[in-house]
Amino acid sequence: MKSAVALTVCTCLLLGGCATSADSKRARLVVPSDVGALYSDVEMQAKLAFVPEAPSCQPLDCTATDEFRGQVRRLTERLMPAAMQLASEEKTGIPRMTVNVPGKRDIGTMSSASGSIVVFDGLRLLELSDPALAFVIAREMGHVIGKHHEENTATGLAVSVTVALLFPLAGVLQGVEAAYTASTLASTATSFAGARVVRVFYEEDQRREADAYALTILTHAGWSTREVAHAVREAAPRYVGDGWLAEMRDSQRWLDGIAPPSQVDAVEQSPATIAEPAAPVMPEPVVVPSTASIATAISRTESRPISPTPPKPSIKKKQKQKPKPKKQVGRAASQRTRLR
Repeated sequence: MKSAVALTVCTCLLLGGCATSADSKRARLVVPSDVGALYSDVEMQAKLAFVPEAPSCQPLDCTATDEFRGQVRRLTERLMPAAMQLASEEKTGIPRMTVNVPGKRDIGTMSSASGSIVVFDGLRLLELSDPALAFVIAREMGHVIGKHHEENTATGLAVSVTVALLFPLAGVLQGVEAAYTASTLASTATSFAGARVVRVFYEEDQRREADAYALTILTHAGWSTREVAHAVREAAPRYVGDGWLAEMRDSQRWLDGIAPPSQVDAVEQSPATIAEPAAPVMPEPVVVPSTASIATAISRTESRPISPTPPKPSIKKKQKQKPKPKKQVGRAASQRTRLR
């Protein structure tokens, strides 16, 4: 019982108190930076020990690995000034951040409160472009800047203290020595499980804060929001799986809400510059009569009766009629009468 009280006092002294997230304005419990760095470094090393090693590479595979590590190093150099400036503005107090690529075949990333960031070698299988891979690295920088590891450490310690108080007290009340031993073992397992359960409530907020920090870092480093959203969306068909890949799908949906696909497509493919291809003009089909149809037409022609040619109508010429002499009147008629 005394040990539980002592553990409670020590834990209360170690906890740094409540802090407020600059992005979401939510209150949270954190530990001092030194305690958080030590605790998260040990936790990260323990997790790395269970990650399977990548198989020995062949010459071609080694070339691909070297190219991926060169890409990570180049992007880290571009992101680091903006990340350190943001960390100074948020008063995180991180002296530096490092990014390493160990030979692990899993797809994912990891970080600790001390600023140590790990990018697994298996991530190269996603074939991410520079903006997409920069977003992945910057997101881990966002977890460090947001003091999420200190928050997780404080939560784990608080749950451990609570379990240490409850289980020994139950053992004392029962008055059975075996109950105390069992409760001690149970408290150790329950503290880890309980810390995990409590941290689930913070994970969504932490992911959203890390995404926002990452986008801020990328903007200061020269990438636009639409460019980053488009790059992350391009690799979306390869985000198949649970765990880290599920977190990438969640980040992609968040980016789609900021830069919808329709706006990105309008920038990438402008209707004024890309014309739709004209529909091909098909030539009219030429109908070739078959041999059977030709024979049928000939037989029908031969079977018809031939009618005689009708005579041409005769054209009678009209004879010209002589004009009738005109009757003389007047003086000439009187002269003929006298002669008679």
